[in-house]
Amino acid sequence: MTQRGLWWAVVIGMAGCGSCGSDPTNTADLGADLGATTDSGPDLGGASDTGVDLGGASDTGVDLTVALVCGDTVIGPGETCDDGNVAAGDGCDASCQIEVPASCGNGTVDVGETCDLGSANSDQLTGACPSVCRATCRCPACGDSVTDFARGEQCDDGNTIPGDGCGASCAIEAAPSCGDGVLDLPAAEECDDGNTAAGDGCSAACQFEPVGQSCGNGTQEPLERCDDANVANGDGCNPTCNFTNTVTTLHTGIAGRGLAVDDDSIWLGTCNSATNTICAIDRIDVDACIGQGNCTPTRVAGGPCGAPVDGTTANAVLSCVETMTSDGAHVWFGNGHTIRMLDVAAGTISTVAGAPNRCGAVDGTGSAAGFHDLRALTYHAGQLYLLDACEHVLRRFDPTTLAVTTLAGARVPDANVAQTGPNAFQCAATSACGASSSMDGFALAATFNSPRYLTADGSGNLYVLDTNGNAMRSFNLTTGYVGTIVGGTGYTDGTGAAVRITRPRGIASDGTSVYWTEQTAHTVRQVEITSRRATTMVGVRGCPGMADGTGGDGSQNWSANCAGAPAGTARIDTPLGGFAFHGRTNSLLVLESGRLRRIR
Repeated sequence: MTQRGLWWAVVIGMAGCGSCGSDPTNTADLGADLGATTDSGPDLGGASDTGVDLGGASDTGVDLTVALVCGDTVIGPGETCDDGNVAAGDGCDASCQIEVPASCGNGTVDVGETCDLGSANSDQLTGACPSVCRATCRCPACGDSVTDFARGEQCDDGNTIPGDGCGASCAIEAAPSCGDGVLDLPAAEECDDGNTAAGDGCSAACQFEPVGQSCGNGTQEPLERCDDANVANGDGCNPTCNFTNTVTTLHTGIAGRGLAVDDDSIWLGTCNSATNTICAIDRIDVDACIGQGNCTPTRVAGGPCGAPVDGTTANAVLSCVETMTSDGAHVWFGNGHTIRMLDVAAGTISTVAGAPNRCGAVDGTGSAAGFHDLRALTYHAGQLYLLDACEHVLRRFDPTTLAVTTLAGARVPDANVAQTGPNAFQCAATSACGASSSMDGFALAATFNSPRYLTADGSGNLYVLDTNGNAMRSFNLTTGYVGTIVGGTGYTDGTGAAVRITRPRGIASDGTSVYWTEQTAHTVRQVEITSRRATTMVGVRGCPGMADGTGGDGSQNWSANCAGAPAGTARIDTPLGGFAFHGRTNSLLVLESGRLRRIR
């Protein structure tokens, strides 16, 4: 996938557990803590095999028939290198595994090494030698499972095999349907403008083309929406020149918590938090809303809240709909301790995983799977990803097999959930979430503090907001590695380790950047994926409000003097997680305080 990202998969909502609806750690939580949004593949094996089937970032399910052998210069399954021979002692051994010299990490390039930055060697940073060096003391290269944007890679699935969606040079391979003018989400298309020409915003492989390379030169070039001769944020043009930072209100009076988008629709999960009387799914037509100003929602399913009942959209009964995602043909949503599916064409709702009274993040298939604090449903390339905030794990749901698998995080069961039989866990009236931490590492060895919001960048990475841990984490779909992008309590714009964030809620990505909202600071912020530079985009730090306008200011806390904040800036009230990126209209959508708002 390209840097631009999987916009349709960015979806927001909270846990479907009524007893988990409030955040006991923060008295200013104001009710439900919403979740967000965006593969199936081989068991990786190897020295770092976690036993988890991670799925490939660009795995299309193609049955590869080419014979792969060590020494053929193609990095195949089980190989970590292939230098065209089976000699040992040259950095790639006789079984095509990287030979790591004992001297690797000493900061000096020794025999068998192509680089050595000492403690700065990294398997997570993107870039090229000499500024970036892998932990094996080899320069970044296609097939090392890290998408190196600086080197022109669009994907990296850990091999150089053509025909699996990510080609031999780590470029996206077009789906057969690319260019037919119909967006094929299961085939991992990000766009389809009816042609396979490059340079028009939708690449020859039907991926969004990257933005921002020439931003700041004062000339508005193709794919740029603005260029004000700087790369500052908070003014009328963001640092990647794809947003003018203009905030407008599209519709008011929305009793919604869940938000999802696909090519044609804005989906709203309705849950009247005051009376809990209306539980429904509503739809807004994208073209009518953003193109013509008619953003009135239409009721698709639901009505009075009740115990979930499957059936047609006319007679199905829903509980609160607070996390949802869509592939255009279906809408999946969390309901109680289950995942349910709206088949848009058939007009039916069915339960596809979990059971109403089974609690706990327990893996299984269909009704044998368990969920507790289900949040952040995210569709990406045929798979759904989700978080369990209370039990601190990242999981995957396969819509075809109905299998639920834990991918990352060390599960900490809720102390109030009682096991009543094999794979049977009874819900409790109140939650007792176990304590955890935020530790980087591979798959199940990593830990999350409070994972609540999720998005995909389209290049093989998921991004997780660890809300109470005040951090943005990353998950590599190929290697299973969990890292930290930015983190640390406070509010500071900057780069990498200098960035500070507090109570992040709601996350989205266009593949070039990741955007998130901050509940208590009342702002929307942006971090550029390659540089990890974070800036304030819209909203005035410390000053809640609903005024439309342009840009914002995060340079100081204005709470004591909101009237003195820069004139004309947009105000963000209390974003609780309803946040999504819609690629075709280049819009960030924010659902807050009963209003649907657009940043463009």
